[in-house]
Amino acid sequence: MTGLRTLLQGRRMLFPIGGVALAAAALFAAPPIALVDRPLSGSLLQSVSTPARGTYVDRLPFTLPDVVGYFTAALETTPSVSGNRLVFSGRNSHAEDAFRIAVSSEGRDLVVAFGGAGDYSITLAREFFEAPFFARDETLHFFTLLERSHDGVATAALRRFTVRFTQVEHSDDFHLTIRFMPHAT
Repeated sequence: MTGLRTLLQGRRMLFPIGGVALAAAALFAAPPIALVDRPLSGSLLQSVSTPARGTYVDRLPFTLPDVVGYFTAALETTPSVSGNRLVFSGRNSHAEDAFRIAVSSEGRDLVVAFGGAGDYSITLAREFFEAPFFARDETLHFFTLLERSHDGVATAALRRFTVRFTQVEHSDDFHLTIRFMPHAT
């Protein structure tokens, strides 16, 4: 049983690596175009620019399409495009639970911004911490950083990347910006 588990473990890594390579190839094939608040079709995701990829140390272990794919599946909706951001917005079953999630790449960084009224946007952020492309120790750090960011900015250098949380909370509004940064080389 251990030999089979070891064999399968090695093969599981081939699929994510191959998927990342295909997604990166698709993003580089399409020329960037200017888009303003249009619904996202399959080809529009390819037109949002993603920085060139280099060695493991100077890139993130997940991509813009990974993050957008996560939110598309979790929210069962497609984002609209606003400038260089992919934006998910809507409401929970309660009218006061409006949310907005903006995903963008800025240079080598990937930025995910949550905003909204009510508790739903913070719930969506906490669920994002457990996305399948994050390691368990990263997820645990995210919860700690969320608490530490009540005082402003909280940053942590994790094994695979550096992350910075910036939180602004009002009595009726919540804003959290998470910046994922590859380690400097």
